[in-house]
Amino acid sequence: MELQNPSCYHNGKPYGHHDPTRPPVKLPHPPAGEPDEGGDQIDPSRQAGLHAIEFYSPRTAVKASTLEKAHGVDGKYTAGLMMAEFCGTGEDEDPVSIALTALSRLMFRYNVKFEEVGMMYVGSESLLDRAKSIKSNLMMLFNEHNCFDVEGVDVYNACYGGTAALLNCMNWITAPSWDGRWAITCATDIADSPAGYRFMTGCACVAMLVGVDAALVFERERCSHIINRWDFYKPWGWHVMAPIVDGPGSIDVYYECLDGCQRGLMEKRGISNVIEDADYCVFHLGSGPKFVKHAFERCQANAMGFTPLKGGRSKKYDGKLAMDETTHLFNRKVAPSLRLATRIGPQHTVATYGNLTSLMIHAGKGGALVGKTINVYSYGSGAAATMFRLKVKRMPGYVKNMHEVLDNRNFVDAKDFDSIMDEYAETYAKFDWTARVRNGPQPGGAYYLKDCDKYGRRAYYQVKDPEGMWKLPPPYISTPPPRSTQEDVEKLKATLPDKYKDLPDFTYVTGLNEPFPPPPPREVSDEEMIELGLMERPPAPPPAPPPPPGAAVPDLSNISPETLALLGALLKNQLQQ
Repeated sequence: MELQNPSCYHNGKPYGHHDPTRPPVKLPHPPAGEPDEGGDQIDPSRQAGLHAIEFYSPRTAVKASTLEKAHGVDGKYTAGLMMAEFCGTGEDEDPVSIALTALSRLMFRYNVKFEEVGMMYVGSESLLDRAKSIKSNLMMLFNEHNCFDVEGVDVYNACYGGTAALLNCMNWITAPSWDGRWAITCATDIADSPAGYRFMTGCACVAMLVGVDAALVFERERCSHIINRWDFYKPWGWHVMAPIVDGPGSIDVYYECLDGCQRGLMEKRGISNVIEDADYCVFHLGSGPKFVKHAFERCQANAMGFTPLKGGRSKKYDGKLAMDETTHLFNRKVAPSLRLATRIGPQHTVATYGNLTSLMIHAGKGGALVGKTINVYSYGSGAAATMFRLKVKRMPGYVKNMHEVLDNRNFVDAKDFDSIMDEYAETYAKFDWTARVRNGPQPGGAYYLKDCDKYGRRAYYQVKDPEGMWKLPPPYISTPPPRSTQEDVEKLKATLPDKYKDLPDFTYVTGLNEPFPPPPPREVSDEEMIELGLMERPPAPPPAPPPPPGAAVPDLSNISPETLALLGALLKNQLQQ
C-alpha cells in the first residue's frame, strides 16, 4: 500500500484524511489520565450516543417498476412492497471497499483525528473470510497515520450485527475503562438474494461517530429478545452466496422478537404504548417499507391488548383502533424514515441506521427533531433484536444531499441489473481473479476492489474525485505499508530485561524485511511429516541379492558419469518393480 501524506496538496488545497487548515472535530471530553485538562473527572452520565452518521450506497440501480415487469410480477415490488428503486453492485465493490469509502468520508467530513479514535466495531453478515475481520482491513487507514491502538473487531448475526457493534461501542463509552476517545461503528452489507427473492437485493454502508455529549443520546432503558431459530441463515460450505430463507417463518420470528422487545421495554419504562411514548419510530427494514408498515401496525395492536391469530401474522385490530388513524400515525411517525429505503432496498445490518439517516433528512429540517424522542427497533434473523430510544439533543451530522447522490446513480434495465448482481454472486468462493468494472465509470472519492489472488487476499484502491467533491486521500495501490526496521528491533530490545536481550530467538520480528505479498505457503516434505509424527516412514526396500560365485565383475572405469547415472536409475527402477 502506498504511504499517504496527510498534508499533501491537490489543486492547491490540502488533500488527505486530516486537513490541517481546518479545525479538527473536538473531543467532547479530554482523554482520561490528563488531570490538567480534567481528564480524570469524567461525568458518569456522559450523555453518550451518536454524533454523526455517514451513509454510502453504490452506483448501480434499477427502477422497481422495470424489474417487476421483467420478472413477470407486475405490482409486486411497487404497490406490494412500496419500493421505487433497487440498488446493487458488481465485482468492483465488496463489503470492505464500501466500508473504506464510508469510513474515510466520515473521518474527512468531520476532520476526525485518527489518534483520537479508541474503538471501532464492524457489523456485517457479508463476511469475506472466516478468520480475518473486515475491521482489520479498515485499519489500513489508521496504520498510515501510525495509529494501532483501536480496540474492536467484527460482530455478526444476520441483520443485527450493526446494532451489536453499536452497543459494544456504547458500552465502552459508558464504562470505567473509557479513555476519552471517540468510538466508530461501521455496518456494511451487500444483500444478495436467492432465486425468487430478487426483491431482497440492496447495498449500503454506514459509519457512525460515537461519543459523549452526543447529538442523539441513548436513553438508559433498552430491551433485547434473542432466541434460537432457523428462518434465514448461511451455512458454511453452502454452494451459493445467497442465504437459505424461510419467508413466512422469518415474518413470524420478526414479530415474535418485536413482541418481546416491546413488552420488555414497556415494563422497564412503566408505559403502556411505545408508539405513543415516542415522537418517531424507526424499524428494521425486513423485506421493504410495506413490511415496516405491518410491523408498526403490530406494535399498535400489541399496545391495544390485541391477541394475534394463528400464525402470528394477522394485521387486524378487532375494531379497537381505526385503520385511518393507524395510517395517519404511520405517515407521521414512521414514513419519513423509509424514504431512502424505497430507493435502495434491503440493506441487512445497515437498514436500521439508513432509516435513521432518512428520518434526519425528512423530519429534521430546521432542527425540527431537536427535543424529540425516537424509538428504534433493530432485528436480525436467527434471531436477535433490541429496542432502544434516542433523545435528540441537537441535530447530528448526516449526508443531507443523499437523494441527490441517489439521483446520480447509473440506472440500468432489468436484464443488465440481474446480470451485474449475478456476476457479484459468482465471486463467492472464487480465487485468482481481477474485478471487472461494469456500468459506467467509477465515481470518485470511493474505494474499489482491484483483485483477489489465488490465496484469497484482496487488494483495494481509491479513485480521486476530479471535481473535488470529496477531499479524500490519493488512490491506493497494492503495495505494503512500511515494515519494521532493524532500528525498531533495537529499540524494542533496549526495553527488555538484560537476560532477554541477547536471546537468539529474538532475532525475528514479524514483518522485518519480508517481501509483499508474503510468499505462498511452503509444501511440507515427507521427511518433515515423518519427523512431526504425522506420517509413517515407508519400509526400506529389500537388499539386492549378492552376485553368484565366480561371476565376472564388469569393468566400469571407461563409462562416463552420465551413463553410470542412467544405469543406476534403471537398476533402481527395476528393483522397485
